[in-house]
Amino acid sequence: EVDIAGAINGKGSPDSRAFAGVAFHVAGSAKTFEAVYLRMSNGSKNVPPPPAPRDVRAVQYVAHPDFHFDVSRKQFPGKYEKAAPVALDTWHRLRIEIAGSHMRVSVDGVEILDVDDLRLANRGGSIGLFVDDGTTGYFSNLRILQK
Repeated sequence: EVDIAGAINGKGSPDSRAFAGVAFHVAGSAKTFEAVYLRMSNGSKNVPPPPAPRDVRAVQYVAHPDFHFDVSRKQFPGKYEKAAPVALDTWHRLRIEIAGSHMRVSVDGVEILDVDDLRLANRGGSIGLFVDDGTTGYFSNLRILQK
């Protein structure tokens, strides 16, 4: 779990959304990994709130290199991304619980995303902080618990 905030810094494309999150099951070369990130500008706490369909795309699960948001969105609409009460320039608590191929994601204590088919399940690896182009990400109070 980690406290996380994100801001659009103007250095990305016009569709930058302030993506910030956590990568896990990272292979040695960092070319394969899974990640959960928040799209801060798509959160329901922004004023004004984002338009549809962005309003249901604030939390996202991806697996690189072959399971990006566009693939999951086309093959499984709404399964790997959900709405969330987040906002730009605001701290939020992101918690990711992983057990085998199952993952539960909560934001500020509310469960938002439940995935039962992680692409790289049961694989060891590193974790990392995930920040996309056009984003300034802020992280604090990172805790990693292993059972």
